[in-house]
Amino acid sequence: MSQLPPPNDPLSYASAGIRIPSPRPTSVTVIAVLAIVFGSIGVLGELCSIPQYLGAGFMPNPVMDAMRADSLLIGIMVGSLLVSMLTSVMLLWGGIGAISLKASARKVLVAYAILGIATTVVGLALNFTVTGSRSETAFQKGIQSMPQAQAAMTQKMHVISYYGGIGVSIIYLIWPLLVLYFMNRPHVKSAFEQGMPLGV
Repeated sequence: MSQLPPPNDPLSYASAGIRIPSPRPTSVTVIAVLAIVFGSIGVLGELCSIPQYLGAGFMPNPVMDAMRADSLLIGIMVGSLLVSMLTSVMLLWGGIGAISLKASARKVLVAYAILGIATTVVGLALNFTVTGSRSETAFQKGIQSMPQAQAAMTQKMHVISYYGGIGVSIIYLIWPLLVLYFMNRPHVKSAFEQGMPLGV
């Protein structure tokens, strides 16, 4: 007696595990991860910088003391620190929200990019017109109380950090420009408008 073969089970492929592609564009994933990394580093760096602006320190710093004596210079420096803290928090929050395609996260990242570009341009302008000369005056005043060897080494480090800072500021413009570009791509805007489906 022959035996009929069992009928095909229409559900036999259900356990194969169909992988549903993520609705999050690759560019959003990359931007989000970098935003979280850069935002975290920024927040941590600004928090570590606050004590020196308030006069706290582990060792004497005559250069910083001379900068604090210039009310305009220290005012601009503290203002820059607060703005930098704000942009870092925005970047961190936007990056975390972008992972789950929250519409508000895209808006925050766009706002961060615009603010980041504006503050970098303003910071460079202030450096060439106001803070650069005042910082140099305060620096020269501060190293007068240092031993000659220490003053010479500090002078070299100062020159490197000054021009390095300008170079980093110019390069830093690339990041917010990239954020602004990708967050305004049509398919990225569409992905944020649709959001992340449940279960993905």
